[in-house]
Amino acid sequence: MIAASVLCMAAALYHEARSEPPIGQYAIAHVIQNRTKDGSFPDNVCDVVSWAETDSIGRIIQGRCSFHFFCDGKPEIIDDPTAYARAIAISIDVLMGDTPDITEGALWYASVDSGVTWGHYRTITVYNHRFFTRKF
Repeated sequence: MIAASVLCMAAALYHEARSEPPIGQYAIAHVIQNRTKDGSFPDNVCDVVSWAETDSIGRIIQGRCSFHFFCDGKPEIIDDPTAYARAIAISIDVLMGDTPDITEGALWYASVDSGVTWGHYRTITVYNHRFFTRKF
């Protein structure tokens, strides 16, 4: 199970954040991990990463996914081995519990340019993303 989790998280990091510095990738990895522990999301990394809304016959609705890369209609090609190796290393660190969660438990993130707030508390901004947690 840990091997599958590493690969699923690494795919998300690679496709969603490979241009981010490592701290930004760690933050997104923690969002994925935080969701597995929340109870409102699937309890495993692969299901969190691949969650998508479906139509009445079970087809994924383009653009209606937890992680945009999963349903943007583009092939998931990994053509930068250095970036992918970094994504794998970061995934292992986070899944093994070897890094602090700088997002303070964030469950969502959005591009700084998007203007998204979701009505949740912003915990931190890391480079190009804002991270959000539930209001308590």
